[in-house]
Amino acid sequence: MPNVFQLIDRRTNKPENFAFIDQKICSLLKVPSDPRLYYLGWYDLIGLPAAHGKNWDQIEEGLGLTNDEEDEWSKDYRVILKYLRENFDIRAWYER
Repeated sequence: MPNVFQLIDRRTNKPENFAFIDQKICSLLKVPSDPRLYYLGWYDLIGLPAAHGKNWDQIEEGLGLTNDEEDEWSKDYRVILKYLRENFDIRAWYER
C-alpha cells in the first residue's frame, strides 16, 4: 500500500503540481530550476514524511532544522519550509 500526498494551495484549495512548486521555490531562492530534478531534493526529504502523515512542525524537526545551525543547506531548507508552510496544507493518505 503506497503512501501518497498532495500539497493543497491555501488560496485555491486545490492540489498544486510539484514541478510548479519547485519552480516557485527556485525563483524564491534565485537558483535555476532543473526540468528533471527538484531543488535540493526537497520533494524526497519533505515528501516522504508528508506522505506518512507528518505535519510541517514534525517535518522541520525531522530535518533537524529546529536547532540554530546555519549552513547553506539548512538556510535554504528553512526558506523552502517557510514557503511551503505559508502556502500549502498537506493531504496524505495510503492507497490499496
